[in-house]
Amino acid sequence: MSSEPIDRMVSALESHGCAPQRAGSGWRAQCPAHDDRRGSLSISPGDNGGVVLHCHAGCDPGAVVAALGLRLSDLMPNGNGRPGPKLAAGGRTYPTAEVAVEALAKQFGRGPNARWDYHDAAGDVVGLVLRWNTPAGKEIRPVSRCPSGWRIGAMPEPHPLYRLPAILASGAETPIVIGEGEKVADVAWQSPSSTP
Repeated sequence: MSSEPIDRMVSALESHGCAPQRAGSGWRAQCPAHDDRRGSLSISPGDNGGVVLHCHAGCDPGAVVAALGLRLSDLMPNGNGRPGPKLAAGGRTYPTAEVAVEALAKQFGRGPNARWDYHDAAGDVVGLVLRWNTPAGKEIRPVSRCPSGWRIGAMPEPHPLYRLPAILASGAETPIVIGEGEKVADVAWQSPSSTP
């Protein structure tokens, strides 16, 4: 893998099937932090030799690089003493999750077709996953709680398990069904022969 941050990033995107394509002086690719079919991620070289990332769907740069198995420090020039890259902050902060959902609804012209709430062990909502069915296909957008409010972007690591309070409330003898995605988890939950 190249030691140049931009080459490192492009190589990681290629190896994860994100189809990076040249766009002006930078690149455009599918964002690995959400189900992206439009190529929402912009990647460009920074003035300091680092990488500037921006997911136009609102994913946090930390979530983008984590999905590629990288760290934010991998986007910085090695040992040159210059400051790190300017990373997009993943959009503005909203006072409540509902205000963030309303902002996304304006983008898609209506409310989401599906919504899944994620809770911490205490039962507090810490994130949402929203789905819109559009003529171009499904659009998935995460919303997550942060210290200053709510933002459009992936939940920070470690992600909470979906239906965590129900899992914690179940007995040790209760089998746990693991499915791919919230929709599958909901179907398993509603099935009379299954448990969380």
